[in-house]
Amino acid sequence: MARGVALDVAEFRRLWLAGVRGNKIAQVLEIHPNTVTQMARSLGFARRGPKQIDVPLFFKLWHAGVHTQEIARQIGCSASRVSDYRIKYGFPARERKPLHRASDPTPAEIEQRKRECRERHFAEKRAEKWEPKA
Repeated sequence: MARGVALDVAEFRRLWLAGVRGNKIAQVLEIHPNTVTQMARSLGFARRGPKQIDVPLFFKLWHAGVHTQEIARQIGCSASRVSDYRIKYGFPARERKPLHRASDPTPAEIEQRKRECRERHFAEKRAEKWEPKA
């Protein structure tokens, strides 16, 4: 919105009182998000706190072992906020699953792989179809 253009105060008031978030109001009215904050302050609206979540649902999902991304989707926040809520409400941290690490290949497996790569390379150079030996 260009400087000096009139802001639709009635529409702003309607959106704000309907509980629409500031970024969405800015998008609808085509104004900067900072303008939303300034306008709300000038109209005497109380500052909004953080979004309230369904704590019982969050508790149930957390203790059921639901993945963080899925919890975030269901309660309507980001995955990083799920961690913040976990700390805020005193939920226990989950055990980290150990990473599965493959063992190092043996010298015989390395030689076998080298042989297969060499055979495939020369077969492709000869324009032949290569299939690994069973």
